[in-house]
Amino acid sequence: MTNLESNNILITLKNLFDADITETPIGKGIILDARTAFLVSSLSGSAYLENDIYPFSTRGLLKILSSSLEYKFITGIFDGHKPKYSPITLLEERHYLFEGNKILVPIEIENEKDFRKQIKHNLRSDSNKNILVLKIDKSKKGFGMEPYLEMISSFYFSKNGFITETQVPLDYRTGSPDFIALKNNSIQSKTLLNRIFPDGFNIIELCMIRMFPEKNYLKDINNELIQDEILVGEAKTESSTLKKQIKKYINYNVFDNVIEIHNNNINPEVSESHLFSIKENKVFFKKSSYKNDIDINKRSKFFNWYKNYCKLYLLSNFTFDEINEINHDLFHSELMSDKDLTKIIHFLDIDDLIKRIL
Repeated sequence: MTNLESNNILITLKNLFDADITETPIGKGIILDARTAFLVSSLSGSAYLENDIYPFSTRGLLKILSSSLEYKFITGIFDGHKPKYSPITLLEERHYLFEGNKILVPIEIENEKDFRKQIKHNLRSDSNKNILVLKIDKSKKGFGMEPYLEMISSFYFSKNGFITETQVPLDYRTGSPDFIALKNNSIQSKTLLNRIFPDGFNIIELCMIRMFPEKNYLKDINNELIQDEILVGEAKTESSTLKKQIKKYINYNVFDNVIEIHNNNINPEVSESHLFSIKENKVFFKKSSYKNDIDINKRSKFFNWYKNYCKLYLLSNFTFDEINEINHDLFHSELMSDKDLTKIIHFLDIDDLIKRIL
């Protein structure tokens, strides 16, 4: 389980976030601002200790669609046509998510009973909402830590100019990849996203704009052309093989290449793959020269769909009443179903939505 013990994870996270380490009653942790902590929870499953029985995590709550190239909604950010777990909705009951600094603590446990025992024994306060825990179940010997690898992959590739996403909806036959990193000129260079975000970001950040307005600084437009690229990733912590899943992604004919995401490998399992891994508590990326055969028409459809997918995340910055008002302004009718949400994002472009948000 090399690199997946609490001390190693702590140093890896310190290096990744350039963060300070601090002491807590349950162990050492790193200090994160509320925005970064919200992303960490959403991507890794790290949980806020709002109580000692059911800590709260946003992982899995910020999904919208069930598969690519179509608009089938799942319960997550929206429940039907109404916002359910969007950040602006979460604010109503959980103000603390969006306030102050948080401390992320990697904690080793034997099982869930042991976890609750550690929390009750070491934390005397009824509420420790500003502490997040990343649970490391030692009995699983590394299995179950894939979300942690997905999270560090997301931050790494976002910093390197990619739009990132975890647990990506493709289709029933292909499955849901653990990770995707894409660059698209029409999304990143030709919209106002170019002015309010760095070149790269996680798609979840699109639904957080109103919750963290201090981060939405207007910067000069970068007119540099972005070369379109899509990488798909699969995370494995220990002995299970990636070969079967990699073949499915290659046969999807949309992705330039596959990223194998490991915790300690120095070479990919499949020689043509890219490798993202951890060595001496630092992440590294080993790029392959291989480029997959692409179906140009399918890839174009995927990019067009993904642009609309981004618009749905932008739309979730609004309350139900505000979305209903937008729908009424555009179509002179009440918001009645998720088909109305789809209709809105096909009518408005990204810049229209950003101007309404700001």
